Amino acid sequence: MRPEKHILLVDDESQNNDLENIQRNLISEIDVSYSQIEVLSPEHLDNSANFDVEKLKATLFDFIKRVHYDLILVDYDYGADVEISGLDVIDIIRKEYKSIDIVLYSADQKKVISDVVGDDLSKCTPEDIVRDINKLLNYKISKISRRDAYVSDVVHMLRD
Repeated sequence: MRPEKHILLVDDESQNNDLENIQRNLISEIDVSYSQIEVLSPEHLDNSANFDVEKLKATLFDFIKRVHYDLILVDYDYGADVEISGLDVIDIIRKEYKSIDIVLYSADQKKVISDVVGDDLSKCTPEDIVRDINKLLNYKISKISRRDAYVSDVVHMLRD
């Protein structure tokens, strides 16, 4: 009997093609099932059509309570209309679920680093840089991937 792995993906756009690609790459070794939470779906908007972080939080916890996820994939950037980032989503998850493996992915890794450490590292003291790197480490992210490489990274992680 092949092992079973469950993936939850949090993004502002459908990633079904990537999730199906992960599934296809592992079909002979692992049974992979997946779910996706689309951050900008109508269920996460208030009555004025503004993003509501509390509704997203409720959806996240509802999904995580129903299924044991072996891996959660979190996009970093949800666009200008959303006041949270993937790190905020990870922070929400970590407050309740400390041990789930999480992959943070982004098309713009410089943005992730600059949002955490700052735009100009030459103006930062070594202590500031270490503090900010530790802040990033405190999210307990299993891997940070480039958007164009996260499928391959996930396949390798699930095989291990």
